[in-house]
Order: sequence, then C-alpha cells, then structure tokens
Amino acid sequence: MLICTGCNRRKRRENTNRKFLGQEAQPMKFIDLVWRECCMIGKSILYFAFLFVLVLSFSSQYAADRASDLENITSGNRVTINQYGEKSINPFVEPKETDGFYGYKMAEVPEQVMPRVAVTLYRECRDNKYASYPYDFIKWVKLSKDKQERAGEIFQEITGYTISEYNDIVKKRYQMQQEEISENGDGNVTIDSTGYYEIPIAETLSYQQFKERMLELEEMIGPESSYSNLERYGREEISYEDASKAYDSLVKKDKVSGAYARLFCDYMGIFLAIFPAFVAVAYARRDKRAGIRELVNSRQLSSVKLIGARYLALVLMMFLPILVLCIPTTWEIYSMTKPLGLPIDILAFFKYSIAWLLPTLMFTVSLSYFLTELTQTAIGILVQVALWFLTLNKTPLVGGYEWSFFLRHNSIMEYGVYEAGISEIWINRITYVIVAIGLVLMTSALFARKRKGRWYGKRRSVKVPLDHQ
Repeated sequence: MLICTGCNRRKRRENTNRKFLGQEAQPMKFIDLVWRECCMIGKSILYFAFLFVLVLSFSSQYAADRASDLENITSGNRVTINQYGEKSINPFVEPKETDGFYGYKMAEVPEQVMPRVAVTLYRECRDNKYASYPYDFIKWVKLSKDKQERAGEIFQEITGYTISEYNDIVKKRYQMQQEEISENGDGNVTIDSTGYYEIPIAETLSYQQFKERMLELEEMIGPESSYSNLERYGREEISYEDASKAYDSLVKKDKVSGAYARLFCDYMGIFLAIFPAFVAVAYARRDKRAGIRELVNSRQLSSVKLIGARYLALVLMMFLPILVLCIPTTWEIYSMTKPLGLPIDILAFFKYSIAWLLPTLMFTVSLSYFLTELTQTAIGILVQVALWFLTLNKTPLVGGYEWSFFLRHNSIMEYGVYEAGISEIWINRITYVIVAIGLVLMTSALFARKRKGRWYGKRRSVKVPLDHQ
C-alpha cells in the first residue's frame, strides 16, 4: 500500500487551518486571534532568520560603533594621544579653559584640502579606479580614454606634475625611506611616512580654480565621489565655547543615554526599513501556499478583524525583539556612567524606539502586505528594496527628518540638529503612522472584495461545510 506523505501533510495542515479559522470552534475574540497569529509567526523559519539578521546587524553596527566610546567614558581623561601622536577628545569629561585643546571639527581649509585631495587624485588616476558612493555603497568607476586623459591633465594643473613624473618621485622617496629604516630594540620596524598623505600644489593655482577642477572631476565620475565633499579633507580646532555647548548637550540635556538611543535607532531603523518586508510578504502569501485561500474567503470573520489581527501580530513580533535589545543597551550605559556620576535616562532607548522605530516598522509591514494582497506576488519586496535604496541615498547621516520613512542620526553629538528638527520628527512619525493605518484599511477593503468574488470581474461562491454547534 502506497502512502502519499505529501498529501497527508497537506491534509493535516488544512485541518489545522480549518480549526484555526474557526470552522470547528466558536468565533475567537480579537485578542485571541492576534495571539494565534503571533504563535504562527513565531514558529516560522523566516522569523528566526529575521531574528538572526537583527542580532547580527545590532552587534556589527551599533555595538561595534559605541565600543570605543564606552572605553572613553570609563577612562576619565579629557585628552588622549595615540601611538601616532594624534590627539582625541573624550566628550564625556567636562572641558576646562586651561585644557588648551578641545578637539577638531571638519572644515574646508584650502591649505589642508588641496594637497590631500591631490593624493587621492594621484592614486585614482594612476590606477584608473575612481571611488563613488551613489547609494552609500562603494562603486568603482573606470573612465574612458578621453576622460582618463583629462583627469591626468587636471592632476598636472593642480600639482605641476604629470602622473608619470610623480610616479618617479614616489619611487625615489620609497628608496630613500628604505635606506633610513631603523630597527627598534624589540625588532619592530619604524618608517617615517610623512609626505605620503599630501602633494604640494602649484603656487599659481587659486582655490576657486581648484574647486572648478573638482566639479569637472565629479561630472566625469558621478555623484558622491572623492571630490564631492571637500570639507572632509580639512579640519580646525574647536573653541572652548563650542566644546562646552557640546558637553552640555551630551551630558546635561541628553543624559548620555539619549545620544546613544538615537544612534541605536539610526542603525536599527535602516534594518527595520527593509527586512520586515520579507517576513510580511511571506506571511501574506501563506494562504495561497497552504491551500486555505478558499477557507479564508468563506469564513464569517470580518476582513478588518482578520487583516488587523495579522498586521498587529506582524508588528508586535518584529518590534518586541527591538525592545528586548533596549534592556542590555540601557544597562551597559548605566553601568559605565554610574561610577562617574553622569546622569542617565533609563527609558531613553524605549522612548526613542517607540517614537522613531515603530512608525518605520508599521509603514514597512503595511506597504508590503498591501502590495502582496493587491498582486498576489512578492512585488512588495522589490518595491521596499527600491524605496530603501532611494531613501538611504537621499537622507544625510544626521538630520533630513522631513519625509524619510526611517530617520538618520549617525552620531552621539549634533544635539542641536536634533533639537532644531523635533517638530519635523513628530510630523514625520505621525504621518507615517497614519499612512500605515490607511494601508491596512485599504488591504482589508481589498481582501473583503476578494472574499465576495468581485475582484476578478465575476462573483464566485465557495461552499464549505460548517460544523454549527
């Protein structure tokens, strides 16, 4: 006797679905329906994959970014000097007028920018390999013969050397360095690399002419190239007044945890803007895969109640892990700041997660679910990925709160930017919550039409025996 194991599994699944949909039991309350949906989501392999990627993203992004900062908190030193003699500032120690040094900030200083940009141009032009970041991901550009020749001409115009001539200079400098290598007592080798990070600029070149050449390079290479944002090549010292304001914002206004809560939401927001779409689409298509679409269509349960329960279950199951992550992050900040007497808001991570991350998750799930119900395909994933890339490319690392469906604040500083944009943040978040609810209602209406057989142009009735008790 042959047994079709696939058929048996399908029958068992359909029987389970019949019972779940209430055809062998009394109609469930909304809260019971949500709980059942949560249980089904929690048993899926895709949900465990979601949790794995969430933890991986958290540990590789936020946890790695704030590790050095937490070391600064416990050190208690305002200024530290690394092995290369470079100074860095501990922002958690209050500055004093007698310190003399208060850190650096990016600034477009011509004397610094031009020789450092020249080094980048030399390396990229020599290899015909130009870096650009059109979507915050690196893209290597190879120029055509004519454009490559023009890039070499620009290098000569700003330095007075051709690429070939400067190659010879680099070789000679390297040979001289080889002769001057000195061995330390422990066997390590010390090489003086001074001069490798700057190339002298032609004396006749003005900064305005230099910027015009950079614009020309940007047009040839594309947006977000090495020649797009010149201020990152320069820096200037921060004044005592600016350092005091930054400290007050970080410690007194933000209470330390607020700054890290925004950084946490920055990284988690990028994650929640795309990965929940995979879970939502797979979950919305489960009826078709399990063969229970007709059972769902024939059920007396209202469309709003059914779709609402499923949507709420998806949001809850994917937001709860975020709240769980808030616990160790809060404890970590608290344990580090308590010995120093720094203030902390123990609810900061929870408050920011609800205000910043929950609307993003609601919108991502609702849009993906709606498009899946509309097309009965996985197009919701493609749309969400495209929207994610577009938003990531157009949104600055800090600020730009107007219409982005996930908020960026990739810094523990810049409290002034956040403070100035609070009203924009509230408008943004409330808007996306309203849009998400609207999409859920549209999904319910669409689902109701399909249940009545009106979506495909003709009415179709399905007879399924019900066991009335």
